[in-house]
Amino acid sequence: MSIVQNNHNANLLNTLPNHTPIVNIDLVDSNGAVAGIDVKNAPNKLFVPIDNNIYNHKLSPRTLEFYCQLAYLIIAYPKLKLSILKIQSLIFQYTNKKINKNSINKYLKTLETKGLLSRSSIYLVAHKVCVTPQEQLQTSLSEVIKSNVYHVPKSCYTNFYILAYNHDTARCSLVLELYFASKPYNWHRPSKVCKDLNITRKTYYKYLQELVAKGIIKKNKVNYKKNIYINSKRQIHIKISLEIQSTRAWYRNDEWYEKKKLKKEMIAQNLIKKTAHSRIWYFSKMGAIMEQYHINYIPLFNNYDPEDAYKIVQSLFQQYGYNIKAALIVSALQKGYNWTKIVDNEHAKIKLSEAKQLVHTCYHR
Repeated sequence: MSIVQNNHNANLLNTLPNHTPIVNIDLVDSNGAVAGIDVKNAPNKLFVPIDNNIYNHKLSPRTLEFYCQLAYLIIAYPKLKLSILKIQSLIFQYTNKKINKNSINKYLKTLETKGLLSRSSIYLVAHKVCVTPQEQLQTSLSEVIKSNVYHVPKSCYTNFYILAYNHDTARCSLVLELYFASKPYNWHRPSKVCKDLNITRKTYYKYLQELVAKGIIKKNKVNYKKNIYINSKRQIHIKISLEIQSTRAWYRNDEWYEKKKLKKEMIAQNLIKKTAHSRIWYFSKMGAIMEQYHINYIPLFNNYDPEDAYKIVQSLFQQYGYNIKAALIVSALQKGYNWTKIVDNEHAKIKLSEAKQLVHTCYHR
């Protein structure tokens, strides 16, 4: 029996430095200096839009931060079944902060009670947009984000950047940064902020001091009574996101040209056909039959010319009529239904036409 090697590092929290980036996208040169951005190490999704109406639901700061993290995970991993343990590991991977699974279960139940989330068994399956209580939209989170990006004005949502966790901020402090970014003004009354975020004045100043110390928010003093706060790091995150998106677009374009060049060479060497067989199949007469009977293209159809397959299906219709199931059509194509009789009939027609042509030629002579 082979010994299973465990690669888990039990001392991970102790071995990581305080300011180690969670999502490390810095490209370091031979001298150890930052030379740019490493697109390969960048996450697939850099941010997720959060509706500004989320503050109407009066969530606690920890629940609100978990809501933003969960929204990011659902968008970043659309095909992944997010169990509680999987959510716990992914949040630790991106934020370097471990959340108890009981706390995650409590947050999920709170979001379900507020009508912001729906799930089946232990897996999250759908998500509701953050709207006013008068509007309840039954839709998935991916559709919500698309509608936000393409239809809703930008003043209705704020981007939550996962790169903000690279600054090793305290828990829930980024909730305050997101709130500041959602407002069109820079001067914030502490009483209103505490009411909207459902926090005390002491907690507000604690988060604010953390964000200013980390350089995420820049404090400007107007006079002895008034201070304004600017989300300085957010502009850097926007710039990094645009740079990564443009670089990925350039890579995709370059890969597309390389694939196109390779395909042309293979076509010239007769290694592949110029047009895919499935495309020829769908644009033939068989395409209408497949659409009518809801038949998907399967590898079996690669062995057939669509014209020959159409002849087999027409022979099947003559035998059983048009009220048949799709399984019978696929089975007939698999077994080559009446193919010998079809070929014999075609040969008989060819011989008859040749005989008629011969009689016609002799008559004129």
